[in-house]
Amino acid sequence: MASSAFIWGLGDITAQRLEAREAAAAAAPAPGDDEDNAVGLPPPATHLFGSLPVFPDVQWRRTAIQIFYASCCWTPVATAWYRGLDRAALAWSGGAAGSARFVAAKLAAEVAVFHPVSLAFFFGCMGAARGDAPAAVLTKARADFPSTLAFEIALWTPLDAALFAVVPVRYQLLAVDCGCFLESIALSWVNVNGAALPAWLREGEADSAAPAAAAREVGGLVTATGEKALGYLGPGL
Repeated sequence: MASSAFIWGLGDITAQRLEAREAAAAAAPAPGDDEDNAVGLPPPATHLFGSLPVFPDVQWRRTAIQIFYASCCWTPVATAWYRGLDRAALAWSGGAAGSARFVAAKLAAEVAVFHPVSLAFFFGCMGAARGDAPAAVLTKARADFPSTLAFEIALWTPLDAALFAVVPVRYQLLAVDCGCFLESIALSWVNVNGAALPAWLREGEADSAAPAAAAREVGGLVTATGEKALGYLGPGL
């Protein structure tokens, strides 16, 4: 539960940094524009508990919703699913864990059942957390569901094939959480921006370093915050 909450929270923060970079790039003056049109610097970072730096301009309520979904909704459902799926696939494959028949049965169930249902569950939970009316949740799901589901299947099919073939079921949720970092960024983006691709994907390779830069920025801020927190605990640690 803790690992899921951390990974999904970090994924949401990374998505927000990507959104901030994209907004800043869109608002930046074109070369040759007057200085009067220049965009001002963003406000300085706020601080938590006096001198602990936090991510500037992060919408913490949005991140908290993502963390709540990961820990209280996603983790219990996914744990039960993978345990039940393993038992069903073992029965169908005659107990041959890791066999082609075993992996194929799990992949078919993931694509046909788990991904569509879990994605619909995500849209419903996020809509409820925002206080959207059921009609608004349904409208958003209809607009964003097909392309988001296609992304999920493309991301998870090769990962699931390796996962089901070699990872014991008791460790599968932890392994899934590693792939969930990418998924959490994508779902956080879709939840706020819809299924439209970010500019760095629409415009080719010119901005292809943006995701890595945002991830490095988040990682650096996490490290700095951790070092500050340890400093509070004293040199005896």
